[in-house]
Amino acid sequence: MKGKKSGKYKRYDKNGNLREEGDYMEDNKQSFKIYYEDGKLYKKGFYKNFEYDGPYEEYDPKGQITRKGVFQNGEFVPDKK
Repeated sequence: MKGKKSGKYKRYDKNGNLREEGDYMEDNKQSFKIYYEDGKLYKKGFYKNFEYDGPYEEYDPKGQITRKGVFQNGEFVPDKK
């Protein structure tokens, strides 16, 4: 599509550290990973129609999962433990 974002993207902070990466399709963000300043994963998930949709995880600075579940119709549904 002419003029529309499609494919992988990466965003870096002013120091050149990767802070976010993911995929676009026709200007719609499809997936994302966001990183702490030290490069460790902070959160990852998917988008549909500009909202979180599907599997979602958040991590603390030590790499432990702090939030895990699924977004359905804009609502977060935590995993059952």
